[in-house]
Amino acid sequence: MLKVDEHGCLIPGCHLLNDAEELESGQAELAIYPNPTRDFLNFQLRGAVPWLGGQFRIVDMTGKIVKTFQAGNLADTYMVSVWGWPEGVYFLQYLEEGKVICFEKVIVK
Repeated sequence: MLKVDEHGCLIPGCHLLNDAEELESGQAELAIYPNPTRDFLNFQLRGAVPWLGGQFRIVDMTGKIVKTFQAGNLADTYMVSVWGWPEGVYFLQYLEEGKVICFEKVIVK
């Protein structure tokens, strides 16, 4: 079962996205929900068109890579199970050509 808001969004506010307006800003950002989390992390890349080889990765506080996967299109909402991960602080990163473009702190409880 997935918990969504009244607009069918996994991430609150997804229905407010205006692709043309977001793309003009050119600044990538990650929208994450819920944070902190204990079972699933839902997120979207907003404000930039993902590069063909773009990828996401999640690292722990020591810099150890916990998970890596390819970025899809701008409208994708990603779900990552954090079930069983040790409690703590992690960082979700979006990378292009190995360079971190944006990141957000994630707390797993």
